[in-house]
Amino acid sequence: MKKLAVIITMLIVVMAITGCSEKAYMDYIEAMRKTSAEKSGKTSIKLSTKVAFDKDSLTIDEITEISQYSDMRLDMTFQYDMNEKKIVADVYTNAGGAGMDYNFLPRW
Repeated sequence: MKKLAVIITMLIVVMAITGCSEKAYMDYIEAMRKTSAEKSGKTSIKLSTKVAFDKDSLTIDEITEISQYSDMRLDMTFQYDMNEKKIVADVYTNAGGAGMDYNFLPRW
């Protein structure tokens, strides 16, 4: 019975210490307000992968087919201006040495 009382007391103390304070909640609300009021901006994402395959157990055809996945790259940049209703997305992909550029300009 004492163990249960100690565990419950510890649980209450931990919950009281780690619980969200009102200031943290207000900071969150303010951040959400600022984010929704954002009218223009730019975001970039860059991904690169290098994968090594165990080629000892593969046939030549399988090695040829999966070799294009050993070195891959993806670069994306998004720019937006909601006041002018413009969004531009520039995307570059490279897989197996073959690269492609994409530009997206949606119309409203």
